[in-house]
Amino acid sequence: MRLALDTNLISHRTPRELLHGVAIEREFPLVVLPEVLEETLVRVRRVEERRIDRLLAEDARWNEERMEEFRAAAGQAALDWWLEEIEHSETAYVRVEETVSDARAARRIASNLPSGIVERTPPEPEGDALIIAQAIVYDAHLLSTNNLQSIDHENANRWARRMTQSEGDLIQEPDSTLRSLADGDRTQMCRWAIGYGGANRMQGGESRWRRDCDRMVSALKGAGFDRTSGWLSWALKTSQEPSALIKDALQATQAPGRLAWASEQRRYSRVRGAMMELGWHPKGGGEPGSVRSGPSP
Repeated sequence: MRLALDTNLISHRTPRELLHGVAIEREFPLVVLPEVLEETLVRVRRVEERRIDRLLAEDARWNEERMEEFRAAAGQAALDWWLEEIEHSETAYVRVEETVSDARAARRIASNLPSGIVERTPPEPEGDALIIAQAIVYDAHLLSTNNLQSIDHENANRWARRMTQSEGDLIQEPDSTLRSLADGDRTQMCRWAIGYGGANRMQGGESRWRRDCDRMVSALKGAGFDRTSGWLSWALKTSQEPSALIKDALQATQAPGRLAWASEQRRYSRVRGAMMELGWHPKGGGEPGSVRSGPSP
């Protein structure tokens, strides 16, 4: 299995950590395609800046000039983390080494993509069209994307099957991706969603725990795991011991979850350190890494 993620899923913690944990557990690579890497150079920074904006909005200690310094430092730190992380030996990320011939092949495929598969095909191949073409050129078995508005998945998969002579769907939205990886086992999907989707960041008493559960389910839904989040919400609400359900899932995913979590902790440490160098310090326990990083619009 070679799983490629689109820019949206890689740029936000919840889907990134979830699918990273699954990849580590199942021992397959998360392929970072060249066009996705190019887009994440902007997106990872922007997502971090928005998260820091939310943190600083609740803190009246800093003026706008200082807030801009913190924001810029956090964004750069997140970008530095990402560029190092895709080369880190303990992660499942595999950065594609783009050759001249492969780049030409991908651009040629993207330029000849049938009409209607993507929202628009620019004169110079880029974005969704190029990502789809690169998924084929670099032998991805699955391209997971939540771009349901800009990509016609049905037509794209029909075309991809002709191109690759394969039977399965190359392009899948996040729920279908998780279902494929779990061989349709809903229990496994929910176990992964708990173990790698945010439960490892829960803390505090029962009221805090319940609020964190709601946040985890909401973040999964926002990332495109609609059915998974629905099944998980139902399981937590109907279970006689929801806390035991979460503990069991965390135990089952402990080793891979620790590695996926450690990857995110390196981002947390990098961002926190960059802000503290400029004089930032936490107020009331709030820190850059503790702000939930689920998908933002």
